[in-house]
Amino acid sequence: MLNVIVPVDFSETSATAIRYGANLAELMGFNLHIVHISDLVLSGSHSLTTPEQKRDEVSLAKRLVEFSRKKVAEVQFANRGRVAVSPKVSQTVLSGMAADKILDLSQEATTAFIVMGGVGTGAGISLPGIYGSVATPVAMGSACP
Repeated sequence: MLNVIVPVDFSETSATAIRYGANLAELMGFNLHIVHISDLVLSGSHSLTTPEQKRDEVSLAKRLVEFSRKKVAEVQFANRGRVAVSPKVSQTVLSGMAADKILDLSQEATTAFIVMGGVGTGAGISLPGIYGSVATPVAMGSACP
């Protein structure tokens, strides 16, 4: 089964991307895979010890499930009765450089589309209408739409 991949950073921009991705997945009959990519070594509030990193990963996974469930539920409620089958929804927390990980996902044979906002938590850094530091390399180098 093909997937619509939605990378999120917990911003309102990524919440909109989830809603759009959920609609697209329902219309196309695809699965919805929501991912959060975090460089826990650089962004964690701890030293480089494995137990603390694992705790951060577990915390992020719970936050991702809660965030995505709320946004997907909004779409499923709005589409109730108009769509025969809701997409299978999955969530994954990955560690690494966001753009690189998303580009890796674009290479997978099961990835049909990537839906993401242009600027998320970095909103206000770029001029309006310009992609952010993650969306730009993904838009330029993705192996899928």
